[in-house]
Amino acid sequence: MRFAHISDLHLGKRLKERSLEEDQRHILKEIVRICTVEKVDGVLIAGDVFDDGNTFTNEASAMLDDFLTELSERGLPVFMISGNHDSMDKLNFGSRMLRKSGLYISSVFSGKADRYPLTKDG
Repeated sequence: MRFAHISDLHLGKRLKERSLEEDQRHILKEIVRICTVEKVDGVLIAGDVFDDGNTFTNEASAMLDDFLTELSERGLPVFMISGNHDSMDKLNFGSRMLRKSGLYISSVFSGKADRYPLTKDG
């Protein structure tokens, strides 16, 4: 099985009051393109999805929604954990419902490892 492993998206980050939204949207589209070309079987997002708990803005959450929707439309399961920059509660919102769409979020460690069996055929 082939996985794309990404981290540190820091969606919503600004540099000296300059929005990075255009650059971030471009990179997310490139990740989707690479996943398609390389025929990956899933995507691992290893934390720091947002820049910090305060950057969970409409724009940043819309970017993540667009990105995850594109991956889902390609049938790619996504496994996402929170990082030290993420608001665990915000990232975890809807996680049980989203599992049905192939998005598995582990934002708060419960003391045991979550298991999500995955086969090459889905």
